[in-house]
Amino acid sequence: MGNHTELLINYDSGEASNQNLVDWAISQIQKNKESESLNELAWLTSPGGSETRKLFLKAIEELNYILPSYTDRKILLAKKIAEKMLEGKKM
Repeated sequence: MGNHTELLINYDSGEASNQNLVDWAISQIQKNKESESLNELAWLTSPGGSETRKLFLKAIEELNYILPSYTDRKILLAKKIAEKMLEGKKM
């Protein structure tokens, strides 16, 4: 699982913030990755929910990164929630 997949799952579970998505974009640029949406995401000064997530997903697509299917991501999210519950942590 790539760090972009883990970040998306953490974002969907509430463990990652909009700022985490912006920080990811900045780190990708520092690795010499380029895309229009990646640049837009990196320059957000006050990232908001749906816009930030849309730019993140678009940047992943433009960079030709692969994400698990929607269903597989939901299974990974459910697994993460179950693990946290077993650890006694609140999500």
